[in-house]
Amino acid sequence: MIYMVGENVFTFNSGTEFSQLQRLKAFNQNGIESKLLLRNYNRFLYRDAERAGVNKDAYINMYDYFQGVVGVERKEQKLRLLESIPLTKYHVVGIDNNTTTIDLLGRTLAKITVMPETVGLVGSIDYYDRFDHKELTEFWDWRGFKSMEQNYNPDGTVAAQKFLDQKGHVVLEIIHMNKNGQLAPTMWKLVHYQGHDYVFDSEDDLFRFFLNEISKGNPGIMISDRRTLDAAVKQVNHATAKLAFIHEGDLFLKGEGKKRVPNVIYNEVLSEQHPFSTVIFPTHDQVKAIETQYPYLTIEAAPDTYSQTPKAKKIQPDHPRLAYIGRLFPDKQITDLVDAFERVHRERPDAELFLKGYFSDEAYRREIRDRIHKKKLDDAIHLVAYSNDNQDILNKTTLFVSAAKSEAFGMNSLEAMSYGIPVIAYGCHFLKHNLLVNRQNGVAVANMTPSELGKAILVVLQDNRLYHKLQAGALNTAKQHSEADFIGAWKSVLSAFF
Repeated sequence: MIYMVGENVFTFNSGTEFSQLQRLKAFNQNGIESKLLLRNYNRFLYRDAERAGVNKDAYINMYDYFQGVVGVERKEQKLRLLESIPLTKYHVVGIDNNTTTIDLLGRTLAKITVMPETVGLVGSIDYYDRFDHKELTEFWDWRGFKSMEQNYNPDGTVAAQKFLDQKGHVVLEIIHMNKNGQLAPTMWKLVHYQGHDYVFDSEDDLFRFFLNEISKGNPGIMISDRRTLDAAVKQVNHATAKLAFIHEGDLFLKGEGKKRVPNVIYNEVLSEQHPFSTVIFPTHDQVKAIETQYPYLTIEAAPDTYSQTPKAKKIQPDHPRLAYIGRLFPDKQITDLVDAFERVHRERPDAELFLKGYFSDEAYRREIRDRIHKKKLDDAIHLVAYSNDNQDILNKTTLFVSAAKSEAFGMNSLEAMSYGIPVIAYGCHFLKHNLLVNRQNGVAVANMTPSELGKAILVVLQDNRLYHKLQAGALNTAKQHSEADFIGAWKSVLSAFF
């Protein structure tokens, strides 16, 4: 059994989660039995996993495990059929499509919020005391059962969270107390788990206990994909092997050669004490870059993604549609994409740019929107909401563009290439040495500035012969990163532990 250890299947997944899910699907499709082991509480996990194409039998969430609801199917809980609130006894007031109050003798006893994206299904219920202070919130799982109760202090801060089994019994309690002047969770208590109570100081300690419980019953290889989880994975007692996968391109903050200083988030991975069985990077270049500095580590390379069946297109650059798909975060240099496109648009007013993904926060969204508006590009640059399926946008894309200055591999670029789309991107080290071959499947811009990026885009758009050459090269590159190649590389790494 292969256990891929992660935080969550998110509504908006990052490259790390995308890679992990791709690996999970490929392994299970090719006879390598695999499961996700997830730490974070997520009452929408069933919905989010289904949307990501993950079968309910392919993951175990820690909270679900202790609540005894792993694999439970969805059964809709309608607001008007709640047994806990016999609505015939109370005055029901519909505030809007999302909110209903339960009133008695002119006083609001409770406020019911509809489950997001549904009509009339229970999402959460707030209960109020006679002074109209919120004293309790019940949270309902997407699958239709009450999952968690949250109690409040008189000042409105959270006092405790109680996680329930399907019979309503408390199985896990989190206590919140004042810690260094701030209210924070301070104790995790498993209630009568297998006949005993267990107390933990942190969620990570509880997660370590969970991993050991899973591994004790069915030992296997554990792969940590998030640096926040490395310490817990390293402390699993019954694992066949403990691996760490590094998705990032650059581990170091500063320095050159052997004097490079790694980011502290990699301390567990790079530690000489109790090292991982193997540390895995997406490319052989990354292995070469650090193996001499850390000779005590076993380091291997295995891909973090693979190409779906390449899809040849007959897109012509006569109506240019540029696209970037991925996280819309400052480290992806979205401002550079806007600035580069400004230059393109001056010479090609018919060009459009599509930015698809989710923003780091609302402030960055406003910054990008304001920048677009200031440059009078509102009609030419389109912000497209995140979704798991990029087929519609890639079927109509002429060039894929990226201004990221650090990439471990470039998963979004490979996806674009599988559609025969040339990639014009900043020539960051690992991208240009492992995927993007200059003037063969795209252009790796050496001088990483918006001006040079815009210039490179225009060169390709103005040369049909070059464009079709890059298009053919992109498809050929995609064929070289097939699912079969992906599985072969991973089997080679895992063979040491079977």
